Amino acid sequence: MTDEVARARVVAHGRVQGVWYRDTCRQYAQREGLAGWVRNCGDGVTSAAGVSRRSRRR
Repeated sequence: MTDEVARARVVAHGRVQGVWYRDTCRQYAQREGLAGWVRNCGDGVTSAAGVSRRSRRR
């Protein structure tokens, strides 16, 4: 078995504030076993970053 680390950064432009975007991201992340953060940047942009560790059989 090998451990792989997957990382992703997402930048969302447009109307994502006020529609529970951050909380929805948190719920998905918990369900999928991800760690990371989501934040409003103040200029209408929301950024998110996530990390996942997966074990795969070879």
